[in-house]
Amino acid sequence: AGVLFLLDLGDIVDAGSVIATWWPVVLIAFGLVALVGPARSLIGGTIVTGIGVILLVATLDLLPVSAGELILPLILIGVGLALVLLRTGIASRGSAENTVSGFAMFGGQNIVARSDQFSGGTLTALFGGIDFDLRQAHIAPGGAGIEVFTAFGGVNVIVPRGMRVTVSGMPLFGAVEDKVDRSAQPEPDAPAVNVTGIAMFGGIEVKHENG
Repeated sequence: AGVLFLLDLGDIVDAGSVIATWWPVVLIAFGLVALVGPARSLIGGTIVTGIGVILLVATLDLLPVSAGELILPLILIGVGLALVLLRTGIASRGSAENTVSGFAMFGGQNIVARSDQFSGGTLTALFGGIDFDLRQAHIAPGGAGIEVFTAFGGVNVIVPRGMRVTVSGMPLFGAVEDKVDRSAQPEPDAPAVNVTGIAMFGGIEVKHENG
């Protein structure tokens, strides 16, 4: 972006025109990184990449409609694709199972894991929120991995103290926050939980206490 505006100052290119045409490339890049980067999200990456490609085709005047007219329909299509890809509907699993699959759309969910061998799962919030509480669960010996995707929503992951927790994520006009208290180091053999997240116009928090 800096190079682009520098070239604009030198009257080499018109930065406004370039941005107006090619801004969907940012969405495509974000989606591709979400698919292959450290905070992988198949659902989120696929949806964002697809939306970016369609909007780019529109800004290149290859479609009979403008990109602005497509934004709302594409968001609705993205929500529908998420429902299809999740396949589990709006119900959550994992209160007494070893994995969790939580989904919230235009609403909220409170999920409490009570598994004796919790191994991870996925949490997806679209225009909604999820509170996922791990404090009553026992982590599997190999650890647990939780993948989070939120768009225009929020997800809170509540973990017990004394657990080894790693948090990584990618925010797009959102936030991925690690609020775990690391003042006391856990034991080397303490159970490990790895939380990876994608936050698009939303927020993800990993913390010890609710509220």
